[in-house]
Amino acid sequence: MGDAWCDVEVDGDRAVLVHDRQEEGTADALAALMSLALRRVTTESPGIRAAETCLAPGDDTFETALLSLGFAPTTRRSVEYHLTLDI
Repeated sequence: MGDAWCDVEVDGDRAVLVHDRQEEGTADALAALMSLALRRVTTESPGIRAAETCLAPGDDTFETALLSLGFAPTTRRSVEYHLTLDI
């Protein structure tokens, strides 16, 4: 979407989402990007039950986007946000 993209890696029943963007963007635009990625991966891989992603320290815009989608912080070192899908 624009200058932002999201890559998804499927690992068993979870999806790991990695995003990149050239400009800051808005929380709404980032939420739309992540929502699109989630819809697409759950359509293509119906066994997905959870999604995880990381964010850079201090990336408040992306954190706001993740929280708006229902992601919650986690204590896992390599993954900072996790979403359990209730499908």
